[in-house]
Amino acid sequence: MEDHVTPRRVVIVGGGFAGLFAARALRRAPVAVTLLDHRAHHLFQPLLYQCAAGILSEGQIAQPLRAVLRRHTNVRCLLADATDVDVKARLVHTRRPAGGSVAVPYDDLIVAVGMRQSYFGHDEFAAHAPGMKTLADALEIRRRLYRAFEMAESAADAEERRQWLTFALVGGGPTGVELAGQIREIAGHTLDREFRTIDPLQARVLLFEGSDKVLGPFGEPLAGRAARTLADLGVELHLGTRVTDLDADGLTVEDRQGTTTRYAARTVLWTAGVEAPGSTGNGGSSSGRASSSRPERCWPTRRAPGPSWKASPPCTCSPVRTTSTRWRRRCCAAGSRARSTASARRSAATASSPPTSAGRSSSGRT
Repeated sequence: MEDHVTPRRVVIVGGGFAGLFAARALRRAPVAVTLLDHRAHHLFQPLLYQCAAGILSEGQIAQPLRAVLRRHTNVRCLLADATDVDVKARLVHTRRPAGGSVAVPYDDLIVAVGMRQSYFGHDEFAAHAPGMKTLADALEIRRRLYRAFEMAESAADAEERRQWLTFALVGGGPTGVELAGQIREIAGHTLDREFRTIDPLQARVLLFEGSDKVLGPFGEPLAGRAARTLADLGVELHLGTRVTDLDADGLTVEDRQGTTTRYAARTVLWTAGVEAPGSTGNGGSSSGRASSSRPERCWPTRRAPGPSWKASPPCTCSPVRTTSTRWRRRCCAAGSRARSTASARRSAATASSPPTSAGRSSSGRT
């Protein structure tokens, strides 16, 4: 009877796409949801490059979580940084922005802390080549882009001017391709006739990619078209290369033949790869007690948690959309058990059914 009086407490760590959609999926479920995030807004990451280029403002790609979920009466937003998870006590330990800690109890925990930029074991590159995963990253890139043209305008000699007008991007995925093209648009159109000493159109944009094509996972037709479009914009593609060294004055790359080349560039941007956060929370330090913080339970398909809800083994289940636009949670373990049960029932029914006559088919027609 207690489950009918007190709703189950669901804590969602992370207000990104996964956390936000999980909270929205639970709006009609008999649960009390607490959404934890160390930022008060939801960020639409696919448009970060336009914010970095100055096309869109911050408010156009970031919306307050409380405003997005204001009609979800069973959802409570909490601005805090998750630092640890006590699985045995079922507590999420958080740190408040202005100091102090809060322990948030839960019955069910959803960890949706997203991804962070990966430097492939060279975290020292981050000081000279910022990534683009947060709003602060986009604003830092915007500052560096426009500062480079201003520094080139006041450069003392041609070599320094050339270095400031050289932009290097590491990574030929969607972010690198979009940002490289956008920098060429800025140089050729946005800043047209705004400077007296330099010609922004002379800016070089170098795109380095370790594989043999940009946008490789998108298939050959799209990858080839993207490469041709970048070439038409004036982007220099350096495929089959990897960065071996990077500092404030440029970067060193190595091709597949082992030849190293040094490129002088005062603006280097890192758009290559992501990795899971090293901590349990979204930015905090983990004590290791929640190293197995994957969900201990998952919801059976088309049934919300209730008195008859049974525990399932850990899995990486995720919400999926049905044809009726209703959200449900599919579990790999539960689905496997259901398929096994259905198969066993079909086998038993086949074994117990009487054999059909030689002159009749199984449907009863001659």
